[in-house]
Amino acid sequence: MKSITPEVSSQLLPEAEIEKIPLSEFLKVFKGRDLFLKVVEEAREVARRRGYFLYFAGGVVRDYYLNASTHDLDLVLQGDLFSFLEELLKRLPGKVLFKSQFLTAKVEFGKGEEKILVDFITARKERYEEISALPKVSPASFLEDIRRRDFTINSMIYGLTPPFEEMVIDLFKGRADLKEGVIRPLKLNSFVEDPTRAFRGVRYKVRFGFRYGEEFFKALEEAFEKRAFLRLSGNRLAQELWNYLKKEPIQNLERLLGDTFELGIFNACGLEVSAKELKGIATFFREFKSEFEEREMRKAYLICFLREDLRDAERLGFAEKEVERLRSTVERLSFHLERARDTFIRLSLFERVPIVLLPSLAVRKGLDQEVSAFFKKYRKIKPCLNGEDLKRLGVPEGKALGECLRLIKKEIFEGRLKGRKDEELFVKRLLKNGYFSIKI
Repeated sequence: MKSITPEVSSQLLPEAEIEKIPLSEFLKVFKGRDLFLKVVEEAREVARRRGYFLYFAGGVVRDYYLNASTHDLDLVLQGDLFSFLEELLKRLPGKVLFKSQFLTAKVEFGKGEEKILVDFITARKERYEEISALPKVSPASFLEDIRRRDFTINSMIYGLTPPFEEMVIDLFKGRADLKEGVIRPLKLNSFVEDPTRAFRGVRYKVRFGFRYGEEFFKALEEAFEKRAFLRLSGNRLAQELWNYLKKEPIQNLERLLGDTFELGIFNACGLEVSAKELKGIATFFREFKSEFEEREMRKAYLICFLREDLRDAERLGFAEKEVERLRSTVERLSFHLERARDTFIRLSLFERVPIVLLPSLAVRKGLDQEVSAFFKKYRKIKPCLNGEDLKRLGVPEGKALGECLRLIKKEIFEGRLKGRKDEELFVKRLLKNGYFSIKI
């Protein structure tokens, strides 16, 4: 295909701003990650041979202009994506992990530590048949693909093959908004079509230190008026809230939650949570995030947005049976906490409930100091003696072993035992006094 200059491109796309950027310069956004560059090189060759238009879109182009590195490799193809991938995978070893109904595929390349994931996307248009519903998609031109995007700063594309090779196409003044630091949706019904875009807008605003454009607030009002956020499914709402913790720096969480509250989005979603509680969520996970495995952390974090009785748990995608089990656990814990006065006993009660409930107990029930003490002190108590050691010292098998370990932990907690020798002397004293001579 005959090459097109930026001047000719401007005639073909008079509404667009066109900038010529050499590929070698643009690829610096990947900070020399060799496998990324190899994938781009091979993909370009296959697309060029087939006469397909291959391009970067969205975050990659945005990050280039922000002089930031990116770990996301999203390649968009105007053409038959799946036959393209078949040919690409013959040239470059990899495997398709999954294909989606949205004409996309996630492909894994490389091995071990060098393994990377690449999203391949068909240039497509979207049709929203209902408010907040997932769209119906169909193949389309790159122009229609640009027009379906969320924000101006994500609407720029960079061509990798003809007809717009090595050119940035900016239809919606995305680069100007990047310079001015503005988050602006492409259209006023953007959040009506897809309310999750509002959450992404909050993430971009906080991540980059930008501000919301006037159109952002108008798009929110449109979505509030049509109750679009209430129609967002529980699973999709939960995922957007989880992205605040999973995809953004932990130090940004308080601002992310604060902005979402001030914009009225929590209320629009049907979640009753106060500004104080949101600050508590951010404080808790900033301090104790490392105490959780990822699956536990997701559930623990989401439960914090629910009311104390968990009756709105389905709003965040929790199954009814799980909610009943958690609710019953909270009721039993509350019963025992009301009767326990000893600090050690109260903290030991937390050990008997699922860890996913502890953040909400801290945030929603005002038990933040005790939950903090549980993680910082109680949970870190590790007696030197184990069950076998206790049996050798003469502690009877059965419940007596567990009771003895509990007593040792309490003494350590109170600061009266320090080390193995102290623990052995304590156990011998218990035995001498006949502590385990009665049935426990």
